[in-house]
Order: sequence, then C-alpha cells, then structure tokens
Amino acid sequence: MLRSVITQMPSPVYCISCDAASDNILFSNNEYCYIKSLKTQAPPLKWKAHDGLVLCSDWCLVSEHIVTGGEDCKFKLWDRYGRSLFTSISCDFPISSVAWSPDGQCFAVGSQNILRLCDKAGVC
Repeated sequence: MLRSVITQMPSPVYCISCDAASDNILFSNNEYCYIKSLKTQAPPLKWKAHDGLVLCSDWCLVSEHIVTGGEDCKFKLWDRYGRSLFTSISCDFPISSVAWSPDGQCFAVGSQNILRLCDKAGVC
C-alpha cells in the first residue's frame, strides 16, 4: 500500500485525514469532500461540503464526526456518511484550519486573525 496512488483529481487536494481504524481516507477537492475506502475498490462517497474550496478537515477518532472549513467562511460538522450535523454562521474570513481534540469533546477553528474553541456540537 505504501506509495500507491489512492486517487487522481483534476485540481489540488487541500486536506486529508484518516478514520480511527485507518480503513478510510477523507480528502477534499474543490467544494467536495470524499471518503475513500482503503480496503475495497468501491467508488468514494462524495458530497458537496462548502460553497467554495474546502480548505481544511479533520476526522474525530472518538465520535467519527468530521469537521471541515471552507473558503465560504464557514465550518461544518458531518457524520461519517457526509450527512450535515451543523453549519456555522459566516465568519469574517475563510476557515484555514480545524482540528479535533484527542478526546473528541471539542475542536478548534482557525481563521485570519482568530482561533475559536467549539464543543463537539459546534457551539463556540
């Protein structure tokens, strides 16, 4: 599996992360997120995540929830099937970084000049 090509996309992949078991990989391309199985040859799960580029993502190892941040100045929470759980109001600048805490109780959201700490439901 080392050095294998998982997928090829027509434009840059800005973010990537694995699930807890390392069986699936989450990545973004343009406004879409994809979950690709590393165990099967099934086509990836794909959903429109943002109205603009998806710039960052992280997969919670505890709850298996996904947080994404985008050029649309929003961060969003998803379940592992791409179903929306929460959408933030628009921030002043694009969301450039997101990261779950190791215990899955909260996540951080970074933007131009701000860092927010949000609970696992998305409340900051």
